[in-house]
Amino acid sequence: MISYTTMSFTNEHVEAAARLFSRNYRAARQMVSSMPACYENHERIVPLLNDMIKRSPAIVALQDGEIVGYLGGHVLREWRGRRTAYAPFWAHAADEEDPDQIYRLLYACLASQWIANGCFQHLVTALAHDTGAREALSWMGFGMVVVDTMRDMTRLHTPANEIRIKQADMNDIETIEKLDNKLATYLAGPPVFLPLIEKRGKQYHEEWLTKPYHALWLASRDGETVAYLKMCPLDADYLVTDEKTIWIQGAYTKKHARGQGIGTALVDHAIAWAQGQGFKRCAVDFESDNALACRLWLKHFRPICYSFARRVDPRIAWAYAGREDKHFWS
Repeated sequence: MISYTTMSFTNEHVEAAARLFSRNYRAARQMVSSMPACYENHERIVPLLNDMIKRSPAIVALQDGEIVGYLGGHVLREWRGRRTAYAPFWAHAADEEDPDQIYRLLYACLASQWIANGCFQHLVTALAHDTGAREALSWMGFGMVVVDTMRDMTRLHTPANEIRIKQADMNDIETIEKLDNKLATYLAGPPVFLPLIEKRGKQYHEEWLTKPYHALWLASRDGETVAYLKMCPLDADYLVTDEKTIWIQGAYTKKHARGQGIGTALVDHAIAWAQGQGFKRCAVDFESDNALACRLWLKHFRPICYSFARRVDPRIAWAYAGREDKHFWS
């Protein structure tokens, strides 16, 4: 077994860590060429890592003084109802020769600091091609929760007979609100179980439609609106955050209209519009336990990232290993 040492991630490690990540990212782009090329340049990662170590703890693994892995992240005050320590796709990397041992060592060192900061839920996004990271996370008790996918702007050209598609405007707010609430209700049910805390109202949808490059498409058949799809640029901590990337933010087809190519027709129509607006790629993320989403999106998109989550028993905050057995029963 190879021997590694660990230490806190400092400014002196940033350059080497960024190069390690960019090397792994280049391998990922060989699998999905539509991914943004910018992250192949380690200089794009340097400011992200500099900001990370200013705000949160991070760990590096060394072999003979050389960086072979690192892990960091930041706090999400609320993700699925819990304070969460989150490592985005750029906040970790490991040498491809021994990723399992490196990730185990890094996580063992950093997880206690996450717990000390009140984060009993840990979330890590890994590049889809990185089987070493994925397997290590699985062995450490993480489970897949979200899939990020991407495609180029090649048209699908899949006709859906007797389907009319239009871009929504302010006159369609009531219809949009109903379909959006149906999607939220579906996601709150089995097997996804995302709680429906608050329904989005008229004002939310009106404001959403007025924002630049926000577009929503409605599909109708026999005079009934049966599906919708909305897309916009994404301003968040995801790989798909790129000025030339458009993101499908939501889509829903009524139950009696599924399996008839309507979702595919909406995607094709939306891609045509986005291409005309100058976008180079389209992305969508979905919950891994959402069977309907898996069936549609994996038919037309390639996975680029998988996110894995682990919940630590919060009783660890007050329990301790040195307690004598008699205290458990008194």
